[in-house]
Order: sequence, then C-alpha cells, then structure tokens
Amino acid sequence: MKRYLGILIALTMILSLPIGVYGEVNVTPNAIRLDLEQAYKLLEANNLEIKLLDKKTEMKLDQNEDLVEDIDDIKGMYSSNDSTNLQYEKTRQLSYKQATLELDSLYNDKAEKLQALKTSVKQQYISLLSQKENIDYIKQDIEVMDKEMKEIQLRMQLGQAKESEYKSMYSQSLSLQNQLNSLNTQYQTSMINFKILLGVELSQPIEIQNYVLPYVAINRETLQSDMAKAVENDFAIQKLERQIELQNLEIKLVKKYTDAKFSSEYRDLLVELDELETQLSYQKISMEADLLIEYYNLQVLDDKVKLAQLNLEIAKINYDATMAKAKLGLVDTVTEINVGISYNRQKNSTQDAMYDYIMAAEEFNRNLNL
Repeated sequence: MKRYLGILIALTMILSLPIGVYGEVNVTPNAIRLDLEQAYKLLEANNLEIKLLDKKTEMKLDQNEDLVEDIDDIKGMYSSNDSTNLQYEKTRQLSYKQATLELDSLYNDKAEKLQALKTSVKQQYISLLSQKENIDYIKQDIEVMDKEMKEIQLRMQLGQAKESEYKSMYSQSLSLQNQLNSLNTQYQTSMINFKILLGVELSQPIEIQNYVLPYVAINRETLQSDMAKAVENDFAIQKLERQIELQNLEIKLVKKYTDAKFSSEYRDLLVELDELETQLSYQKISMEADLLIEYYNLQVLDDKVKLAQLNLEIAKINYDATMAKAKLGLVDTVTEINVGISYNRQKNSTQDAMYDYIMAAEEFNRNLNL
C-alpha cells in the first residue's frame, strides 16, 4: 500500500498543475453538454444491444409465467407409462429451475454488456479530454510564436534581428500548425466514434465537461483471498455449478423411470455431466490465471507511471533552468518555446499514464467484485 500512496500524492500534484488540468471545452450553440454520468444514461437509453437484451428478458419473463401455469396443470398427475411420468417429473422438478437459470443468464448478459459499454464510454471520454488538452497546448504555443514573430519583424525593421531568425521561428510555427491540424482531425474522429457509441446523431454537437478520475487502490494484503472469492462468486462458474446440479437431478429421474443399463439418454446425460465438470474445473483455473495476468499488467502500468513521473521531474528541471537563462538572454526564443512545449507534453503524458493505471485498477477491482 505504501508504494501506491506515492502514486496518490503524485496524482494530486499533477492534477494541481496550472496547465495540466483538463480545461472546459468551448461552448458550441445547440450543443449537448455532457458529464460522464449523463453519457452513461444516453448509452443505456440508446444502445441497441441493451434494448435487444431487455426485449429478450421481457419475453423470457412471459414464458416463465406460462411455464408456471403448465406446472400447475400437471400437479398430482400420474400415468401407468414410465416415459410419461418421466416427462411429468422433468416438468415439475427441472423446467422452472432451468428457466430461472436462463433468465439469470440474460440479466447477467445485460449487466456485463452494459459495464463493458460504460468502460468504453469512460475510456473515450477521458481520451477526448486528453486530446482537447493537447490541442489547447499547441494553440498556446502557436500564439506565443505568432507574438514572437511579430516582435522579430519589428526588430528586423530596426536592424536588430536577422531574417534567418524569423524564418527559423516561422518554420517552427508551421510545424506546430501541422500538429494542430492532425490533432483536430484525430479529435473529430474520436468524437464521431463517441457519438456512435452513445447513439447520438453525428450532426449533434457535444460538449464534454471536466472529469478527474478518482484514485483507485489495490489491496495487496487481501489479494489472494479476494481472488478466491471472485472465482467463487463469478456468474459463469456459478452457472456451471447450477447446470451440474440440474444435470444430476435429470440423471436421477431418468435412472428412476428407465432401465439405465439400456438407456441411451442416461449414457448421454453422464457424458454431458462429465463435460460440464471438466468445463467447471477449466473455468476456475482460467479465471484465476486471467486475474493474475491482469494484476501483472497492472504492475506494468504502475511502472509506466513512475517512469512518466521521473520524466516530468526532468522536464521541470530543464524548463526551470531554461527560463532562468532566458531572463538573462542566454537562450533564443525558439529554444525557450520548445522547452515549454516539451514540458507541457510531459505533463499530459504523465497524466495519461496515471489515468491508464487508474482505469486498469478500477477494472481489476470490479473483476474482484470489490
């Protein structure tokens, strides 16, 4: 936990930087002003996959009501034919449990799909904010260069500056303008994908609001027990356990009403049971492995944060030293501006690395059912 306390402190410092905090997007007439929670609501209201799952769930609920009536209709019924009695018992003892499992699967499918979509929305939302901040940085740099070029032109008229100095800065300004054009294109493309995900008309302007990801801690002291509980409580695993329970019940009924030695249905059910038990064992091992891999990947992201923080410290030292020299006239304006550009970019890169880690940690905790 101590090593992550350092990350939390660093995150607080980064987010307090005057230029490094995501800024407000300029207001566009008739734009939808969205925060992250409002984006989630749009997603749930408009997403066709979620609507389809809702429809399937509604149909399944209706089918289950009909099934209850069917079960009531055969209460107390008995036949002299074992095959008929087997069907009665399957309906009475198995059908509703199987139908309930299918309904629970639909509920789980919706929950998983919605969570996956929300994660995608959040990632795109944060990415758009980051892209917008990079655009703002470049605009600031271009404004500074335009101002400096005007001053150079005045000094050239007074014979105090050379044309080569102006051309050098003009070349740098063009390079920045090309970067700005590229970033604007990237931003517009990302915004189109964001609108598609939310189910919003592509022509509808959207203004996304500030958002700072809260820090997410990983509790290493309880990690092993948390992973074991996550495996135990995982719906896919619980579903297999319920299927095995129902399979054993069906085997019991078939054995009671048929001659098991000569029953192909009985043998087939035993084979299916073996397959389910093998699948359950594999599923448990697979989930444990997936959680461990996810945890190790989280460690890699943690290391990237530390490296980005170190690079930010170096960029800050370089920036402060260059600004001090600039006050004494020991560095030219282009160098001064370039150092400022590098420092701003590193602020943004550090914040992006931190947010990548936080998003991954959030997902990891969610997979642990924490």
